[in-house]
Amino acid sequence: MRNLTPHPIRVFPPSTPDRIRVEGDRFFHPETGEEIFPLLELPPDPSGPLRLEEVDEEGDPVRVGDVEVPVVLRLYRVPDPPPPGEAVIVSLALAQAWAREYVAPEGIFIPDTGSGAVRDEKGNVVGTRRLIRIVG
Repeated sequence: MRNLTPHPIRVFPPSTPDRIRVEGDRFFHPETGEEIFPLLELPPDPSGPLRLEEVDEEGDPVRVGDVEVPVVLRLYRVPDPPPPGEAVIVSLALAQAWAREYVAPEGIFIPDTGSGAVRDEKGNVVGTRRLIRIVG
């Protein structure tokens, strides 16, 4: 599995609490102090992140009261998905675009940074307990 996001992906055991204590590169249960080890750590792929390509064109400005606000018309170009049999982790926007264009190709995953997220004591996402496959 390749991580095509710009961030390292950590998958923690399902029993990991929503919030954990982080000390450097180590993770601890906030109440028991027991060290928690990620099941999987995937650094970003050396080829770099894969993103939707943004193509902008100048649009007509919109007037809000006495102010004229510039507007850009943005088109998102969707790159080809990986070949069948290759598993990748990508951004939510890219996974959704592929799900629409290619009817949810297999092997496309995103980290669950919602209800599956693992956060540090400040609320920053440090990992997830599961991956999501967008199906529609």
